[in-house]
Amino acid sequence: MRALPTEMPTFKYRAFLSYSHRDTASAKWLHRALEAYRIDKDLVGRETAHGPVPKTLRPIFRDRDDFPAGHSLTEQTIAALEASQFLIVICSPNAAQSQYVNEEVRCFKALGRAARVINVIVGGEPGDPERECFPPAVRFKVGADGAITEEREQPIAADARPQGDGKEIAKQKIVAGLLGVGLDEIMRRAERARKRRNLFRLGAAGAAAVLALTAVLGWWGINLLYDKLLLAEDVNSARDTAEICERAHGLDVAETWRIKLALKCVETFSVVLADAPRDDPLPQRVVSSFEENVALLRKFEDEQKLTSEQMGLLNRAEILAAQLGQR
Repeated sequence: MRALPTEMPTFKYRAFLSYSHRDTASAKWLHRALEAYRIDKDLVGRETAHGPVPKTLRPIFRDRDDFPAGHSLTEQTIAALEASQFLIVICSPNAAQSQYVNEEVRCFKALGRAARVINVIVGGEPGDPERECFPPAVRFKVGADGAITEEREQPIAADARPQGDGKEIAKQKIVAGLLGVGLDEIMRRAERARKRRNLFRLGAAGAAAVLALTAVLGWWGINLLYDKLLLAEDVNSARDTAEICERAHGLDVAETWRIKLALKCVETFSVVLADAPRDDPLPQRVVSSFEENVALLRKFEDEQKLTSEQMGLLNRAEILAAQLGQR
């Protein structure tokens, strides 16, 4: 008889952040990074082993402002642990020697959630007698009675140290664990987001300067304009790119340059438009400029003035244009 699916429990916190007060700087960095993490809209709601992907990782519980006088955890801390789906342990020699961190890990594992402990190394060295970074409750299993046993764990950790994964990849590993999504997918999405940010970095002033120099310097200005489009990360926004591409249409330039500029405009816009969330409205000026350059390239293709490689770019752009028209 087929078992009925069980309903996923509801948690108040996505994760509880456990750390030594001496690692507060690392805790603040990770807390900010996770709570500010933008989950792509097409991921939200996807069913995973941890339940549907949420709209946000918030809230992440972080509370190290007040320490109890004794060695036991406060009722509020225990309640927060019980209300957390995951436990993120900031591992360092400080954490390895912290009774509070060790007790938080022990209590969380005693709840039957040992598989949901995510470790991140910020200092020290696993297994080094003098620089051990894992607390005992991370290194050893916790029994059914809640006591730390002598049976060793094989802790897996994201390594935020410069000689390890580094902060960015460590963050991505933690995000993948919290969402129940493969690391490869999280990394690919992060790379696309990085390219989008780089695409718009320089600023409107830079774009305006390109336009002004293009008008004044003639042929040299055309080279400058093309170089700006070639180095897409030097353009501040999609609208500024549209302004440059619109200006290119009004220039009296050789046909070869007109083709090169149109191709670069289409290529640049494709990066922006292909990754734009389906629910987000697209700037009409950007779409219009993209379609205008696609139409110009189609004219040159009809006149058999494009290479096979350039025709390939045009075909991909036309497919994208058709998809945009269906939104």
